[in-house]
Amino acid sequence: MLTSSPRGGWIDPVSNLARQKVSIFHGYNDGIVKKPVSEALYTFYSHYAGPQVFYKNNLPAGHAQIIDRCPIAGGQGGALQDCACRRTGDEFIKNCNYDAAGVLLQHIYGNLAQRVAAPTGELKSFSQRPFTAEPTGQKTPMLISMGDKGYVYVPASCSAMKPCRVHVALHGCQQYADNPVIGDRFARYGGYNEWADANNLIVLYPQATANATVGNPEGCWDWWGYAHQTDSQGKYATKAGLQVAAIWRMLERLTSGYTGWQSTAARGPLAVTDVSDSQVALRWGTVTKAVGYNVYRADSTAGPYLRINTNGPSPPMCLSTGRRRLARLISTCSRA
Repeated sequence: MLTSSPRGGWIDPVSNLARQKVSIFHGYNDGIVKKPVSEALYTFYSHYAGPQVFYKNNLPAGHAQIIDRCPIAGGQGGALQDCACRRTGDEFIKNCNYDAAGVLLQHIYGNLAQRVAAPTGELKSFSQRPFTAEPTGQKTPMLISMGDKGYVYVPASCSAMKPCRVHVALHGCQQYADNPVIGDRFARYGGYNEWADANNLIVLYPQATANATVGNPEGCWDWWGYAHQTDSQGKYATKAGLQVAAIWRMLERLTSGYTGWQSTAARGPLAVTDVSDSQVALRWGTVTKAVGYNVYRADSTAGPYLRINTNGPSPPMCLSTGRRRLARLISTCSRA
């Protein structure tokens, strides 16, 4: 589908992917999604988005949402059962001393204000029924393997009607709220809300649910096409996909009073968001009248320094280092 022209507007132009910032995570103790699968995904996105793709693959994590501190209270039924980094299971939220949500958000949005120590906004539940519709027009979430209830985290600043952005966070398989082991834990402990409070960011947590009848006994989102049993073959991966359309309607409702975004992000020079075995993820702030940055790298603090962005004043978001030690990065502004 991506290699052909968009069929009847089912997908947007593939050229849009060149502007997307993609973050991929694979823990090397993940026995559910094997490393070749993650590497194939990295190859796929790199073909379209090039250096905008950051692939984190050097942590001993199991299959989970990765956090950097284990919660000890709150949520439906208390804290997490087991935060051990290498473990897969329980709530699939594990402490590897790595803030995966923060890295992802800064990779997507650039420099952000530092997260708060503890969220003070409100995690609200809402009915997903008004946003779902199966082919006959009935609004029955279960028929498209979505739960009756979703969540949205709203910082106090957004409740006070300050301009806010919206970020969508999708849970993994078995992490749906109808699962009594999970409840609201992914929405509460996934690491997004602390960053949301500091950066005027509403976080939408839609909920899938288990439905063995349509071939989804573990409550996964439809990433392989089970919804074709209640809809057209292949439609699940398009804008008209039943789950995709439902989430879009939620976004339309949340943004219906949009009056213009005003960033509260911290402004600053070039900074490193994260590193993997072979990449450095970069972010940078805004300088008045600047049209871009020139970025130079060296393998030794003594130099020589080589300019990275040889094709213009905008450097790549992710710098490939291979296996070499990167001693220093410096940046200069190109002003209008």
